[in-house]
This record gives sequence, structure tokens and C-alpha cells, in this order.
Amino acid sequence: IPRDRLLLETDGPFVSVGGRPAVPPDVQTVVDRIAEAWAEPTASVRSCLFDNLARVIRNHEPPPRHTPPDGEAS
Repeated sequence: IPRDRLLLETDGPFVSVGGRPAVPPDVQTVVDRIAEAWAEPTASVRSCLFDNLARVIRNHEPPPRHTPPDGEAS
């Protein structure tokens, strides 16, 4: 997966971590492993993932609503 396309998620409660359902903070373990694989600081990986998510969210926002000028019907 290209770095600019990578996103992470938790599959809890369907995945167990240490005998308990996975929770969002468990993603940090994956971030740590990615940092090792990429030979990058964890903060750089976190920043990359955040940027990727922000790009997905921006691309899926509804277009701005048209606001008619004062006095016009909508």
C-alpha cells in the first residue's frame, strides 16, 4: 500500500488484544510497527496517517450549500 493511501482502524470488539476486545488506542501498536518497517520516527508515521485521513474526510465532505442573497427565495 502506498504511504499516502494507508489508513488504520480498529476492528474491536471482533479482535482481541491481550484477551480483551480491541479499542482505538490499540492502533498505536500498529503505528509503532509501521514506524519500524518504514525506518521512520513514530511521529512521522502518525503525521502521515493523520494527513491521509484528513484528505479522505475533505474529499467526502458535502459541497458548500448555496446561500441565496438577502431577499431571494431559496
